[in-house]
Amino acid sequence: MKKVNLQENIEQNWSTHIFEFDTANLKEEPHLFGFIDKLVVQKESEKALGLIEKLSDEINLELILIPTGSFEMGADEGESESLSRERPKQEVTVKEFALGRYPVTQA
Repeated sequence: MKKVNLQENIEQNWSTHIFEFDTANLKEEPHLFGFIDKLVVQKESEKALGLIEKLSDEINLELILIPTGSFEMGADEGESESLSRERPKQEVTVKEFALGRYPVTQA
């Protein structure tokens, strides 16, 4: 099986695009006595590099590039609602990949 270089494939077959989107984070706003009084939504505008391939005159395939990175996956021993298959917590590293901007559905 021939290994495909993502960068070469992008340059030959795709056009690049900067996608703009909003993220929302919930922030707890504590009450005077330490109880959570309310949740406040904090919105931020973000940008991500993406790819567009024209599939037909009416249809474009839009992908977002996800950069190489690491994250923690799993649950701590003390998490009460976690399952045994979610332990131990470990660091996972993934290489750059492209993810569809929209879910794929069947009509």
